[in-house]
Amino acid sequence: MSVALIAIRQLVRDRIGVPPHDEFFTDTVLDSNINMALTVIESEHRWPWNERIQELVLDPTAKFTVPDDWRATRSITTQYNDLIEMTFYDMRTRFPGNQAAEPTHYALMNREIWVRAIPQGNIEAMHQYYASPILLSADTDQPSLPTEHINTLVAKTAQLCSVREDDRPSADSHLAEYLQGIERMRKDVRGTTRPQPPRVRPGGWL
Repeated sequence: MSVALIAIRQLVRDRIGVPPHDEFFTDTVLDSNINMALTVIESEHRWPWNERIQELVLDPTAKFTVPDDWRATRSITTQYNDLIEMTFYDMRTRFPGNQAAEPTHYALMNREIWVRAIPQGNIEAMHQYYASPILLSADTDQPSLPTEHINTLVAKTAQLCSVREDDRPSADSHLAEYLQGIERMRKDVRGTTRPQPPRVRPGGWL
């Protein structure tokens, strides 16, 4: 669970020192800056709380469409392989024909992921990807950002608001706290992310 938009607005107002009904920093203005700050935070790293799983079946069409909230692919795994990413051009060069076999590679083209070799039949697969940030609009909307990192969002939003006011000293102060928050987030991710154990297929090698 995270913090609702209505509470984030109040945290930002408290930080920049404006009343709830300030004519300059209306809810609409704050929401725009909060969403902009969220987008900036999401661009800083591929955060684990944005990981999603798309379960699918690879068939002889040898391609599938990514979900609407897709931002980047982390991995594609079948019961046979962890597929290797390559460019679409390299895929066409390396797999020029229609050889049917177990897929080993994938490439992105126009929000479609193509796999090669072409599956001989239906193969179950798991597409692990990073989702785009959820833009907030309703009072009860919550970002995917964990509660313990909300202050980093507030600091970035406050910086954007201070820039809007042309208050450079305050903007610099908020930016410094934001950068400290991002560094803490990176350390937290490094501290909680562990190497995945090797997957072993029956009768296979490590």
